[in-house]
Amino acid sequence: MNRNTNELTEDEHALLDHIHRAGEPVEANSFFAGMNTETGRRATERQVKLYEAYVSLWQRDLIESAIPADGLHADRMVPTKAGVAALRAAGGVPQG
Repeated sequence: MNRNTNELTEDEHALLDHIHRAGEPVEANSFFAGMNTETGRRATERQVKLYEAYVSLWQRDLIESAIPADGLHADRMVPTKAGVAALRAAGGVPQG
């Protein structure tokens, strides 16, 4: 992956925006159902794409775990400063 940290795919942008707008640590996969409008096999393929976006955001340090997984809940994530900057660069967060 040779993308600039501020360059987001559509799925990365949408997921990062959801996490940012939550305003508190949130399980990133809690947004997948609303982001996946496919059915059947395509729904499974879409789910994989959403997990890929999630992993990409984490690998690129655009999100971080604020509350680690505990066996009942997945990691609860928040955007990093770099994540907010990436959203801002994409026009998703007002300056200030």
